[in-house]
Amino acid sequence: MICADTLPESQAVLETGLSRGIPTEVRLVHADPLQRFRVDRGQRDELERFIDSMIERKRRGEKIHTSEAILNYQRSLLRGEHVEWTCMAGYKLFFVSAQGKFWICSMVHTDKHIMDVTLDDLYANYRKKSCQKGCGVYCAVSASLLVEKPAQVLGKEIVARAKRIPSMFRRSLTPDTDKATHGAIANPDGTHEMNGSTKSGPSAHDPVTLRQSV
Repeated sequence: MICADTLPESQAVLETGLSRGIPTEVRLVHADPLQRFRVDRGQRDELERFIDSMIERKRRGEKIHTSEAILNYQRSLLRGEHVEWTCMAGYKLFFVSAQGKFWICSMVHTDKHIMDVTLDDLYANYRKKSCQKGCGVYCAVSASLLVEKPAQVLGKEIVARAKRIPSMFRRSLTPDTDKATHGAIANPDGTHEMNGSTKSGPSAHDPVTLRQSV
């Protein structure tokens, strides 16, 4: 989680993951439903530059796991910009506590048991919520934006991931592959080897005797 204390570590985590080809995600710290921050959020300019850099790198095809929709949303949170969306928490996704209680999201809890929840209860949560302004439950925001704007959200994600294909292809040409190719050239009869044996199979020029059946 990115905040004043963790910004250098968050950058290091991102670089470490990406350098190893691992899809990596670091997310901006968020306020609670009462708009309170429990830690120092950090300097807006520094945080915004970090998020902008992730957007740019994702567009280049690097394995930034966070969707561009969420990165843009986080940048809007930093700028205090209004984002038009309808929270789908409790409708398209919800949480279940260890005691089996139905939670609308990780931050908004109810005392209703999951087995008592009806379809009407779920549909009732398809609405704008008083707590969604500045919401940092990014799984809820992500699902909501995806349902509301599927073409926009998926379109950018598909384009970004498609740019990974050339680098994936280059990495597939490993030294082991080159070694195997060299071995095949050095041993032109290798195609005649059978069942892992070092002995060759019969050549096309070797005579084959067919025994007449009795």
